[in-house]
Amino acid sequence: MENQELLKLLIVDDDRDVRMGMFQGVNWESLGFFPVDQAENGLEAIHKVEQQPPDAILTDIRMNIMDGLEMIRFLSVAYPRIKIVLVSGYSDIEYYKKALEYKVFDFILKPTCLEDFQRVFGKLKKELDEERLQQKRLQLLERMARRGDPRQAQGCLGTILQGRFSWPELRGELRARGSALEQEGVYVIGAAFCAGTSADEGGRRQPGFWQQAALEAVESAVQDLPHLAGAYRDREIVCLCNADGEESLRRRLEQAFADFPAQTGGRIFAGISKKSPTLAECGYFYRQAYIAMRQITYLHGQAALAYRDMPGMPQIEKVDFDQAVILNSLFFALDDRWRAEVDTVFAGCAGRVASDYDYIDCICNNLYFAAISRLQSIVQQFAEPENFHAIITEILPLEEKRRFFTQVLQGLQCLAEGERTDNRAKLVKRINRVIDENFANTQLSLSFVSEAVGRSPAYISSLYKQETDRNINDVIVARRIEYAKELLRTTSHKTYRIAEEVGYADCSYFIKVFKKHVGLSPKEYRDSAVKFGDV
Repeated sequence: MENQELLKLLIVDDDRDVRMGMFQGVNWESLGFFPVDQAENGLEAIHKVEQQPPDAILTDIRMNIMDGLEMIRFLSVAYPRIKIVLVSGYSDIEYYKKALEYKVFDFILKPTCLEDFQRVFGKLKKELDEERLQQKRLQLLERMARRGDPRQAQGCLGTILQGRFSWPELRGELRARGSALEQEGVYVIGAAFCAGTSADEGGRRQPGFWQQAALEAVESAVQDLPHLAGAYRDREIVCLCNADGEESLRRRLEQAFADFPAQTGGRIFAGISKKSPTLAECGYFYRQAYIAMRQITYLHGQAALAYRDMPGMPQIEKVDFDQAVILNSLFFALDDRWRAEVDTVFAGCAGRVASDYDYIDCICNNLYFAAISRLQSIVQQFAEPENFHAIITEILPLEEKRRFFTQVLQGLQCLAEGERTDNRAKLVKRINRVIDENFANTQLSLSFVSEAVGRSPAYISSLYKQETDRNINDVIVARRIEYAKELLRTTSHKTYRIAEEVGYADCSYFIKVFKKHVGLSPKEYRDSAVKFGDV
């Protein structure tokens, strides 16, 4: 990890040995931090902050000249964005109460151990990363607001791609738009955006947001080149530019798109044409850019592809689903064999290209309608879902297509399985077994259980509630709390360690949940167990 990507940390302690031990003895890079400097008292630390503000400060409390609390009081006003972690060998509650007034992030008690640093700075990095991301999102929204309607250049782009223009008139319009695009030596970039499964619902309801965000990303890649860019069709951005070559453009686009998923929850894919001799021929080269852009579906981890590079890449062989095997597995055997068949076909497409860029959409569509037809003969009053083809076509990343298609088929299987109630008790036992075997896993959730038993979250949630009159999430919490009580009675482990052992990464949240269900905090529960001899 490059130093400029790490969060900057200042270490403050009046004991040189302790200070150097924290500075050199912790693998800060593995925690996402880089110790840029150190100071032996609060006054020296303030001077260094003024020269180079860090993201976080790790400081002792009691120091000569200026102690930690006085330093924190100053920084809380002058540099409120800096996060502060206290480390001290003193357990004076008054110091901690005072520090809390200045919103200190956390405390580490001496003697320290690696687990303490991992716990505190793991949480701190997560919070700082989220703040950085939020700042980037705000900056993106501000730039988008200044830019205005992404469709402003749509008419001009359409005129060029259809070849219906005279250069003198077009040049005047381009200059009026502030574009220095020249008539000869033009590359066409075709870009599409995909909201993805992690995008927020507000974003899904505002397609204009995605066009603006994608246009901002594309223009940031070519901002120093003569170009014209704008929204084109419903989910597409087109950019015409004069550049040095396809590889240079590809690198620019990859770099510009790197932050897009974190900022928006979506992704952008771009294709680059060969060089068009003149603007009048850009319509033909636009097709090249579009074909290259659609190949990105099959190329994991790549955001831009030049059409020129396609002939030298592996081609998709005409793999197809074994419909007989899949339909039998889905609706009659009611097992998971269909998943392997689906995964095999998608794996056969990954890392390859095809001139028939929507090949995977077509074969998914064929299997889907074959499954619908078969299901209608099994389930009475079955209403066919709408817009399957439109949805899977809009999802560009191959893995997201596979995930969506798997969920659809899983839902159809659940409908068929609902007709066979004799499996309900067996499924409840499987769910309980998954919870018993994985309750210490921080990832355990309804979705985790759903994947483990091969049924949709909605289906197992409804079935479990009907069969047991309990919610799956409540059972997970109850299992964790029971084991936590056992550990509190039988071990001397610290609370944060017990939290980790029962599946809670956040100790404070564990304490809150424990008290809600038991009526006592973990410490109160342990003290009562000792008092009454329940150990």
